[in-house]
Amino acid sequence: MTLEQKVILSGDKSERIRQVMEYAGWFPGRNVDITEVEKYYLDNGITLFPKALDFFREFYSIEPIWYIDKIGFDFNFYLFPKCGLCDIKDYMFGGKECTIPSEDYMYVQDIANEKIILLGEIGYYYPAIVWIGESGSLYVDHDYDTEIRVFDDIFNFIESELEGKEIQVVYMEKIRIPNKDKKTKSSICRI
Repeated sequence: MTLEQKVILSGDKSERIRQVMEYAGWFPGRNVDITEVEKYYLDNGITLFPKALDFFREFYSIEPIWYIDKIGFDFNFYLFPKCGLCDIKDYMFGGKECTIPSEDYMYVQDIANEKIILLGEIGYYYPAIVWIGESGSLYVDHDYDTEIRVFDDIFNFIESELEGKEIQVVYMEKIRIPNKDKKTKSSICRI
């Protein structure tokens, strides 16, 4: 990957995360076509419930790789079907015919106490496996941790994922310049 764009961020950590998301292609009220996502899940025997549909419409196809200066690893924002993971069935199902719920799926669902669907892989170094519940809560599972963390939204999760990390400069392969309003203070430098 060629990192062609440099983004200089400002504000507190939550404002910086929001700026990164905006430069990655997200904006409030975003509602993209997710026909290929719906087809992928249906082809795998999974019907997306309303909160999962809403999540994909808002966040699907934003720039998936961000290099955060001073961390040294890419931050991944991979959602199915464009995910760095294996096929979704490898994570949600097991057995010869891939019809039996996997141990990981059952473990997270038991904690969630609601229906869940796997969204993708989000985070840096050892990215988390991220699930969404019918309530819209995000359930986050790291291979190195037995604790399942729960978040109300993706921004809180990303802030937690980057806890203790300085975020001042982010590089991306592509930058989708957001509609800037007077409250946005980030700047873009092309290198």
